[in-house]
Amino acid sequence: MGFFSNLFRGRDAPSNSTAGSGYGFFMGSTASGKRVNARSAMQMTAVYSCVRILSEAVAGLPLQFYRYNDNGGKEKAVDHPLYFLLHDEPNPEMTSFVFRETLMTHLLLWGNAYSQIIRNGKGEIVALYPLMPDRMTVDRDEHGRLYYEYLVYDGDDVDGRTGTDPKANGKIVRLHRADVLHIPGLGFDGLVGYSPIAMAKNAIGLAIAAEEYGSKFYANGAAPSGVLEHPGTLKDPGRVRESWQSTFGGSSNANKVAVLEEGMKYTPISIAPNEAQFLETRKFQIDEIARIFRVPPHMVGDLDKSSFSNIEQQSLEFVKYTLDPWVSRWEQAMVMALLSAEEKKKYFFKFNVDGLLRGDYQSRMTGYATARQNGWMSANDIRELENMDRIPEELGGDLYLINGNMTKLQDAGIFAGSGKGKDTGEEVLELEKKVINLENGQEAEERILFMNGVIAEDSWFDDDVTPALFKDELNAGTGDITLWINSPGGDCVAAAQIFNMLSEYPGKVTVKIDGLAASAASVIAMAGTEVWMSPVSMMMIHNPATVAWGDHAEMKKAMELLDAVKESIINAYVRKTGQSRAKLSHLMDAETWMDANKAVELGFADDILFQKEEQGSEGENGDSGANRTENGTSDSVMFSRRAVNNALMNKLEKHYGKTRKSVKDQAGIGLNGNGAEGDDPCNGCFGAAENACQKCEKKKVNTNVTGRSADDLRERLNFIKKYI
Repeated sequence: MGFFSNLFRGRDAPSNSTAGSGYGFFMGSTASGKRVNARSAMQMTAVYSCVRILSEAVAGLPLQFYRYNDNGGKEKAVDHPLYFLLHDEPNPEMTSFVFRETLMTHLLLWGNAYSQIIRNGKGEIVALYPLMPDRMTVDRDEHGRLYYEYLVYDGDDVDGRTGTDPKANGKIVRLHRADVLHIPGLGFDGLVGYSPIAMAKNAIGLAIAAEEYGSKFYANGAAPSGVLEHPGTLKDPGRVRESWQSTFGGSSNANKVAVLEEGMKYTPISIAPNEAQFLETRKFQIDEIARIFRVPPHMVGDLDKSSFSNIEQQSLEFVKYTLDPWVSRWEQAMVMALLSAEEKKKYFFKFNVDGLLRGDYQSRMTGYATARQNGWMSANDIRELENMDRIPEELGGDLYLINGNMTKLQDAGIFAGSGKGKDTGEEVLELEKKVINLENGQEAEERILFMNGVIAEDSWFDDDVTPALFKDELNAGTGDITLWINSPGGDCVAAAQIFNMLSEYPGKVTVKIDGLAASAASVIAMAGTEVWMSPVSMMMIHNPATVAWGDHAEMKKAMELLDAVKESIINAYVRKTGQSRAKLSHLMDAETWMDANKAVELGFADDILFQKEEQGSEGENGDSGANRTENGTSDSVMFSRRAVNNALMNKLEKHYGKTRKSVKDQAGIGLNGNGAEGDDPCNGCFGAAENACQKCEKKKVNTNVTGRSADDLRERLNFIKKYI
């Protein structure tokens, strides 16, 4: 059971697969008869290529040391000692590239990477030195704490060790866990990793054997081995064999002609390389080794299954599925070993793999343009990725812009309300409070609500008046409220919700229109207990409209819906004005615009703002008020598209009358065009202006007539005016 107990050891006694007695089991002889260890494996071109690709890729990645900002972002911690150690110089003997390349090579060959942490008297890390994995063992003490033991040999040189007996010439140095940066690879206990070379030693051994077979094949002059047969008995066979080998063996003796005496003959006994599928075996072993390290075959020179269309995708998969796991091991191991408990909350390490994911120039520029126009990258962010100098901040290099003529992010849409210390402009719904003195000497608070903008059910950028926004402002207090309206209208359903809120409000609601109350805004105004209009304000009512598409049935449903919405709007107008539904419907059909006087006359408003002051001042000046009507209001103004059309029709009817006579008959024109039926027109009829013709004493008329009646013209105008 000793074999299995050593193989499946518990977590209380972790074992490094390449150290101690386990080294001979995992490394060493293979089924192919070739001994495999880290050094012999690196002599295989495929292994060397995979190790070099991965180690150089990790070493070449930018390694940054960041700290978290108070606002949730990050910044480079260039003032921390670890930044210089990992980014530039881990120790006086190595650059950051060489240090990481060495540790990554250890990871790929032995499954573990170790580095000794050197600290000063204050406990700060001042250097990192790589340690050989095959000299390191990991174990636990009597308290269950991990410790590391490193074997140091007397007179260590570049080759690694001297002397014939390692135990006699070496000594064990125990290191605490806090003094070792340990990056483990794939393992069984999560504490130490197993060597990829050891786990795949048979595949590597077969590749070594195939390579050696090819070398010996050419060493024999590319001729197969065979047997020399002699009909008699040879006294010294060894001398004959050596003579044959020296004469015909080796690549320098290739293609020589052999002369056999005394009846000797040569019989080949080895298999030819093509019959042994020598090349196929070597190629398969390259793929096998690339599979061990998860390296795409095209990166080790095998382009059989690579093409222009898939090689870029394979390179991206190499970053995602090969480099990313290794990078994560590095980052987390460094955080665990190099940072204190408090520093782990503030700092972190990050390899930047974006450089390996860079596309071609056109793809990068397209991506940068999208990021720039959507506000999540500045010009300096892009320039840093392209290794270009920064644009000074005063020239706008750090500005984040969005579409909409490239405005500042803090000045656009919903973000306009978040600017600190800046005037962001007028809000669409604003509530003010002021204290007023009552007649009984007490003070009361008056709430004033300003509605500016379009009415909508929802708003993306908080630039519309929505029912939810209005409800929050309306219910923010109690007591009477004054609502100032200046809105072109908007969504009828949203306006209906606001109308209901104002109608159910327990306090007095005074509506004051200071600019425009059009369309849906006029519906909201009808909910006021009192409605006042500025002398320079306007109100407009019209039919609801929508956009619809589909077949005949769907279009019919849309028209029925508009009729129902119109009736609901008329309900609000009837409640306020007392006008008949037919008259209100007529006004809506005509898209009627009303000034303050006309709105008061029709009942849409109760009074006009500032009217009493104006009347008082006019009385003092002796103005008799001749421009006012009997009820004290000024002459009202109302106009609409229908009014314009009706005025045109009235003028037409007054000019031509309402008979069914043709236009030329109503003008007194004869069939021959001069007023006398059957007579030819005289020259005077054509030459006279507006006066009577001097020859026939008839009015000059135009002989180019159409023959259409006035009623026909009216029908055409009625048709045209629908589209005016």
